[in-house]
Amino acid sequence: MAKRLFLLLIFSLIGVASAPDILMATDSFLIREPDFNAVETVEIIEEPEVVEAPAVVQNVVETPRAVVTASYSAPVVTVHNYNVTTYVGSAKEFNEIANSLGYGQIYKFRKMVYGHNTYNLLGSLGSRYVGETITVTEGGVAKSYRVAAVVVYQKTADGNLEGNPQLMKDIANTAMGHDIALLTCYGTSYGNGDASHRLVVYADAI
Repeated sequence: MAKRLFLLLIFSLIGVASAPDILMATDSFLIREPDFNAVETVEIIEEPEVVEAPAVVQNVVETPRAVVTASYSAPVVTVHNYNVTTYVGSAKEFNEIANSLGYGQIYKFRKMVYGHNTYNLLGSLGSRYVGETITVTEGGVAKSYRVAAVVVYQKTADGNLEGNPQLMKDIANTAMGHDIALLTCYGTSYGNGDASHRLVVYADAI
């Protein structure tokens, strides 16, 4: 009997020690308000998002290749001079001497300089080229011109150039839009001071 009471006492103590606290209506307890001042304030700092800077790419500009230009030495050009010795003042005089030109004269009628194609007169006109500089001396005064065109006209059986009776007049009066026209025989020579064609060098004053 005593042993049974002892065991009961032991189990009661164990039960009291392990039993949870049970609040009874008769119990009194103190309710404490939370101390917010005692609460540690933790500041949350958001780390900025790390954005990697884009790689710097330098603009690669390809150096243009050197332009190689061939340099040519300008040919030595002899400036050819044509010396007007006789002026023709009217169309009538022009027609009268057309078939009897002197072999020592270079004539000028309006804007046209003309004469035989001998070496000492206008024979070198056949060697002129566009861009070349020539001089025409009138009354002792030399004027420089640049060759603009070299044209060969056929003299037809009617005595005109290219069968056009107006063409010779246009050359003499207007030089076909240029400042001066130099005309001489060209082509097949007839042996009488005449030939099958006419060579005209058109030039503009410099």
